[in-house]
Order: sequence, then C-alpha cells, then structure tokens
Amino acid sequence: MPKQRAKFTKAYGSIGDLLYTTINTSTLQALSHFWDPMLKCFMFNTFDLTPTIEEYQALISLPVD
Repeated sequence: MPKQRAKFTKAYGSIGDLLYTTINTSTLQALSHFWDPMLKCFMFNTFDLTPTIEEYQALISLPVD
C-alpha cells in the first residue's frame, strides 16, 4: 500500500491529503455565498477574486508545467 500511495503522490501531488483535512463548515458556508459559478470566482460587490494557478499549485503541492 505505501508504494501505491507514493506513486499517487508523485503523479498528483498532495491532493490526497485533502481527504484528511478538517473543514471549517461555517467558513465554507460563508464563502459559498460569494462564489459565482458562471464566472468561477468569488464576487465581493464589484470586486472579483480568483485563485491563480500558482495558488492552486501551492495548495495541492503539484508542479504546473
């Protein structure tokens, strides 16, 4: 099993660690009210906020080529 995990981590980074992350449901609920699915970003009045590829890369520890 450790070999499979190492192979998965090599291919996909640490995205599997999200399975073991504690979720703050209050924060998630609050953020969901600001998410615009059509634009795929957070909207705060007239200001939109979208995580960059580099920020996603840092979150999941996966290099982007």
